[in-house]
Amino acid sequence: MPFFELIPVNKVYPEGVECQRIKSHLPNFVVSELLWAWESLSVMTICRSLVIVYDGEFIFQIGFAIASHASDKEAVLVDANNFMQGLLYQSVLKSGSLSYLANLSLYPGKSELSFLPSNTQIIMFLILQPLGDKGIGIIGGDTIRGFTTSDQVLPS
Repeated sequence: MPFFELIPVNKVYPEGVECQRIKSHLPNFVVSELLWAWESLSVMTICRSLVIVYDGEFIFQIGFAIASHASDKEAVLVDANNFMQGLLYQSVLKSGSLSYLANLSLYPGKSELSFLPSNTQIIMFLILQPLGDKGIGIIGGDTIRGFTTSDQVLPS
């Protein structure tokens, strides 16, 4: 009998809608970089959602999001003000480093992420290095404890 038994980790299909929202005032080179970052993260990792809030406003949302109550084909808008008042945002900014919530169902702060699919399994927050202390990225994944140590280095 083995000393330990490996428990299979199951991926979930995000319950929501696919979306791509980009703040209209962003320069083309910034949009290109954000889309490249999304492509890299979504292909190389378990990333299924990416949201960026910078300088007090939502600027980027791509991948899966929770569907709006008004239309099941439209994603809920990211309320940057509401999110920024929450403990998750405040603690990430205060620490100044990546925060990895490996099993989102265990955290009471999940309600602060009302723009992500309800069955999002994992969240990785990071301070966006080139944006200083004004920006934060929210990366949602489809597998509990699914981001490897290498994955956690990619966004920085």
